Amino acid sequence: MLEMIKSGARTCELMLEDLQEIIGQHQQQPTNEEMLEEEGDQQEEQQATQEDDVKAGELTTRKLTEVLTTITRLSEQLQKNTMTGLIL
Repeated sequence: MLEMIKSGARTCELMLEDLQEIIGQHQQQPTNEEMLEEEGDQQEEQQATQEDDVKAGELTTRKLTEVLTTITRLSEQLQKNTMTGLIL
């Protein structure tokens, strides 16, 4: 019985040491590297969320710019062809 009590006491001591270590780890200030890594993770999450917010079929700014650029080029080409008499 005495052995069981000693074993239980040792288990409690180990648990206490583990808890103290965990608490100590959480009380430490993060390093610059850890803060930069956390910031990068947050930015990746935010970007992923923003990409998820774009629904299928919606025009993004980039796609809209591409469409408008194409329309402008086609319009310029049409005017050029009209002036040179290529279009009847």
